[in-house]
Amino acid sequence: MTEQSTVLVVDDEIGPRESLRAILKPDYQVLVATEGEQAVHVVEQQPVDVVLLDLRMPGLSGMQVLEKIKSIDPSIEVIVVTGYASYETVLEGLRLHAFDYIPKPFNIPHLREIVKRATTQRQICQQRAKEMAEQQLHDLLQHLGIVSQSLQQSLQTLAQVSQTLEKNYTNLLNSSSAEVP
Repeated sequence: MTEQSTVLVVDDEIGPRESLRAILKPDYQVLVATEGEQAVHVVEQQPVDVVLLDLRMPGLSGMQVLEKIKSIDPSIEVIVVTGYASYETVLEGLRLHAFDYIPKPFNIPHLREIVKRATTQRQICQQRAKEMAEQQLHDLLQHLGIVSQSLQQSLQTLAQVSQTLEKNYTNLLNSSSAEVP
């Protein structure tokens, strides 16, 4: 069984927040936050894959929360859920790399599909990051092997030079002591 993705629902209104929790709970681990600062704290404290984010909340705005979440972990997918989308907010969300916009009131099958696509995208990003890290580790170990081999060759050369110098010094001392009457 694969581990459930974690979805954070951020909305100051209890109705939409609890509706989203109920809709997503069968398929995801669902966390909730009632305001922006709380959402940022949750993202800082535990792994979150997808955030469903209301735009208009007291305190930090949805766009400020989106920006903070992306600064903590750019691979978290953020879906803006709002009844107040405007052309400007859509552009701002795109600039801040929001995954998608869902208007309120939301269509449940559409919501589920977008969350599913967002979790899939997050998993792909995490898999790519893991593969890149593994490749970098492999390359580093291979490079260390080459350095180690090169270092061994250098040490062997130094040992040979040392032996030659020792022989030459011994020969020099022997010839000097042979010349002393």
